[in-house]
Amino acid sequence: MREHEEREEKRKQQREIERKNREAKAARKAALIAQGITPESRSERKRRLAREAAERAARKAPGPRPVPERPVGQGFQRPEPRPLRDEPEPARPAPQVEFRKKRRVVPPPDER
Repeated sequence: MREHEEREEKRKQQREIERKNREAKAARKAALIAQGITPESRSERKRRLAREAAERAARKAPGPRPVPERPVGQGFQRPEPRPLRDEPEPARPAPQVEFRKKRRVVPPPDER
């Protein structure tokens, strides 16, 4: 019976703490609204931050850069551009492996 009462007392304390936290959160939200600030939920904030990060990345992403012209002469020649591979390299055959059966020593049966 004591254990039950102790657990119930802990639950009451926990509920009271949660109630105070809810009231404090509501007060903070009301204060923000009074200042003209619209509070956003955690998921809204995460979405907004992800969207802003994507926009920043899009602005920073360099497009194709022009290749600076270099003078040809005195041992410098522009290398030929390598063709892009459309096909993967052919698979090389795997080396031949010889499998041997493991020898297992079977002990003689115990004679009792």
